[in-house]
Formats: sequence, C-alpha cells, structure tokens
Amino acid sequence: MNLRATLWVAIFALVLASPMMLISADDSPEHPRKIVSITVCNADSTGAVTPACGAAYDTERAVLAPGLPVQSINQAGDGTATDEHSTVFAPGSLGDNTDYLFFLAGGSKGVNSDIGLMVLSSPGPDAHGQWTAQPATAQGYGNYSVGPGQIFMPPMKPSMCPDLTDKYGNPFSISQQDQTFDLNYAVPGSVFKDPSGRPGHLLMVYEGTNDCIGTAGGKKLGQNSYQATGIATSLDGGRTWPRYASKDAYMAAQLPLANPVAGQTDNHGPRAPFGAMGQDVCMGNSCFPNVPGNYGRYEVVSPPIALDTLMHAGVPIGGQFGYAEPSAFVDDVQSGDENGGEGNPYVYIVAHYLSNGIAPLPSDNGRKDDLAVARARLDGNRAQLEFSKWNGAWFPNAPDGRGGPDAPMLPSASDGNFTACGDNASKQGRSQGSISYVEETHQYLLLFVCTSLGDPALGAASSKTFGSAWFYSINDDLNNQSGWSLPKEIEGSYAVHTEIPKTTSCELYNGWYPNIMSLEKEPGHLSTQGYVFYMSGSLGPCDQPNEPNISLPPRTYSSRQFTIVTAPR
Repeated sequence: MNLRATLWVAIFALVLASPMMLISADDSPEHPRKIVSITVCNADSTGAVTPACGAAYDTERAVLAPGLPVQSINQAGDGTATDEHSTVFAPGSLGDNTDYLFFLAGGSKGVNSDIGLMVLSSPGPDAHGQWTAQPATAQGYGNYSVGPGQIFMPPMKPSMCPDLTDKYGNPFSISQQDQTFDLNYAVPGSVFKDPSGRPGHLLMVYEGTNDCIGTAGGKKLGQNSYQATGIATSLDGGRTWPRYASKDAYMAAQLPLANPVAGQTDNHGPRAPFGAMGQDVCMGNSCFPNVPGNYGRYEVVSPPIALDTLMHAGVPIGGQFGYAEPSAFVDDVQSGDENGGEGNPYVYIVAHYLSNGIAPLPSDNGRKDDLAVARARLDGNRAQLEFSKWNGAWFPNAPDGRGGPDAPMLPSASDGNFTACGDNASKQGRSQGSISYVEETHQYLLLFVCTSLGDPALGAASSKTFGSAWFYSINDDLNNQSGWSLPKEIEGSYAVHTEIPKTTSCELYNGWYPNIMSLEKEPGHLSTQGYVFYMSGSLGPCDQPNEPNISLPPRTYSSRQFTIVTAPR
C-alpha cells in the first residue's frame, strides 16, 4: 500500500472513532444530531479499487449463492434479480424467520425466467460484508414441484397481449383491448407489515403495467407501457399473494407461470381494469369460496390520463407513461398529520413519474419526469387504501391517487443546480427513490439515483457520456414534502455507464434500484451503518432491430456497505 493510501486509511479510522460519529449521551429529540455525509467507501483492503473511492476501497460485492463453485445468485438461478427495489427483513422480524428474508423482483432459471416476486434467504454478511443467499423454499416461499419460483405474477406473460375475443369467440376491436392495470408486469417495489392489520398481514407496493394499448393480441409492440402503482395483500407472512381467479374467457395459469401456457391456458386476460378483490382472486394457487373481501390486488396511483382513454383511442403510445420503480415507507414514527390528526400511520409511496410527453409535470424548469410521492392512511378494516398525491403544497384530503394531477416531490430549490442533481438543462435525471428513517438523527432520508453527464460532485457537466450516482436528501417532517434538503451525492457511488457495442439503449451501471437497510432493523429504519442492495447491469433488454442477437451481460445482485457521518445540529 502506498503512503497516500496508508495515510487515508489512518484518517478514515480516526473518523470512525471520532466523537462526530458517535451518538452522544444526551442524544434525544431535544438534542438530536444531523446527517452531514454518507459514504460507501471504507478501509477494508478486500474491497475494490475504484476512482470514486479514491484511496479508500469500494465496498461493492456480488451477493453469492452458497457452496462451490463460487457464483452470484444470478448465475445460480435468479438471473434477472433485481428488476425493482427489494425489501430485507431481519431475523425475527417476520414471524419466526431465523435468517434474513429478501423480497425482490426476479425469475427462476429452469422454472420461469419471467419477472415476478421471488424470496431469498440469507444467514447475513461475513466479516467483510459478503452476503450469500438462496431461494427461501425451506421457509415456505415459492416451493413448487418443478423448483423454486415466483409467488406473485402478472396474469399475462410480459411479451404477450390477449386475444381480442370473448368467451364465445366473438371478436373485440383494438379499442376494446384488456385494460387490466397490471396485465404484463406485476413486480414488487416494497413489502411491509401493516401495523393496522392482524399478525402476518403484509402489504406489497408494486409496479403494474399494461403494454397492450393499440394492439390486436399476440406479441406486444416494444415499449408501449402504461405504468401504475398497485397494492397487494398477504395474510400469512408473505408466503402467498393474490392471483387473479379464472373468470369468463380467462383461464388462469398456476403459479409460478402466467398466461398463455401451451396446452393448459389460452391467450386471454382477466379484464379487471382496477384489479380484483375477494372472490375474484385466489390465495396463491388455492382458490377458496371464502376469500376475505379486503384481500386482493388493486390499483392505487395512476397517471392523470386514464388507461381507458388511451385504450379507446387505439393508438400505441410508443414509450413509458406513468409511475415506475415504486417504493413504500410506513411512517410509524410520526402518525399525526399537518392538521394535528392522529390515528394509524401513513404509508408513503415514492415513484418515478414518466410523462412520455403525454402529461408533463408542472415544472418551472421544464422537467418532464421526476420523483413523485403519494400517501394513504393505513386501515386494516378497509377493503382498499386510498392515496392522495403531493401537489407541490400539500396532500389533498380528497384522495386523488387514481388520475389526479402530478407534481415533483422535491422542492424547486435544486433547480439548475448541477451539484444537487437539479440541472435539467444538462439532462440530469432523478429516479428510483425510497424513504427511510435514521433513528440516531431523527431524520427521514430520501435515497435516489441521479443520472448525469459527468460526476455531479465536479460541479458542472464534464463528460459526453452518462453516468449515475446515488443521492440523498433529508427531511424532519413527511407532512411537508417542501422540507427536503438540497440533495447531496453519496461518496463513492458515481460510475460512468458502460455501453455495449453496437447499441444505443443499453447502458450498464452498478447501482440501479438501491435499497438501504441496517442489520437487525425493521425495513425502513436505519442506524448509521448498514448495506445498500442493488442491481448491477442493464435496466432492460439491449437488442436493436438491426442487431437482434446482441448478448446482454448478466445482471448481478450486489451490495455495498454505507456509513452515515453525523454531527451536532
């Protein structure tokens, strides 16, 4: 190790041991500390050497499968992990689980590679922060006769659109295509315990898409996606989730599959525009006559232009429109609202609003896409939660989650600020956000991905090549979304996108869909140290029309260790 590196390691060790990093004896709501920086670099020489960490070491490590040969969980069987945010439950926090349980978006090689909800189990990290994981079939999650598989799926395969016929074979027009909101994609963003429900009652926030606007059935037409946010319920600790029941022309495939299945199901969808509840769903593959009326899967947040309107126009939208990459946070710290009301806590959903030029955000700086937030009061007795969108000033009392107007989540203070990932003129973008609560500082933390021409930390666009970094912002009160601080970059997280030759739409980054957690903490609650889990690779397929056989490098589900530096306020 050279002299510079040796000095840096010594300084880093002093920082970790300094009073600045320790929680003072009088730390309390009356004498709190504050977050001053976050890093994913440390002095462990078993880490990677990367430009972003300078003389320190990048803590990045692939999550491995147990045993030999040494391989990532993606190589071992979960090839697509993870296609959205993930949720990690510590031992003892979800019933009687003795290991860490990971709820994430993935598929299973040899069983069904299509993306759905998978569950992994892990004993935890080793002394260097290395995680191993495997399918949680021993705990009762996705244990099928054909092998480990998905426990929640869309009703149709991602690549297919339903036939335009009814159960008698009578034809529909293109404008009458199936409007089920989660027809082609139903993938978890966050799984959380519902404190207003009974033990074992979980809720899942997920992204649902309908990719069949303007199509007559069969193979779908490329990027043509209407994206909404859904809620699904589980009554048994997340082992089973709602599956659409067979109805009319729709003959549902058994999990872990989706329609169509050759020789078993035809090419029809459930025709359930806003989802289904009670008798219209099954509990996994078990279809009982007494499914509770408040059990199901349903749409809660959708764009200001309805899917019905676009479907009846019968014209493909040629892109992504709506809410992508949702995540959820249950504010069990602060149950009141801005009007002084008390009751069950709110659940907040953060998503990436994509306008596709159809309904841009009302933004002074011309930003068309950005992070957006909505919330609902949890109520275990209600059939469905009702969400209100942040409109730039408050959350309306009248729920407007389905179809209401949209506004950016972050205040305009960062507009034009390259260092704060707010410079729309240089094509900076914010996506894949999530909220957590840092217990030692009594602050809410927003984590998101900033995509930028050059490293934002350098203060100005410094490259013609895009890269991405993790950013964070803090807030003392989620009732007031205008209270988010000026975003700051997390040290060591920036990397230039690696492009695959001969493509223009496939850029690789080691940091998509970051989910932050601390050991032995409930999901959404943090200490000043822990792990960020994420996907390293491409966000989507890379094939181009003139180059259909370009291979996509494998995704890798990975982790980094983070350290939050604090100081007195």
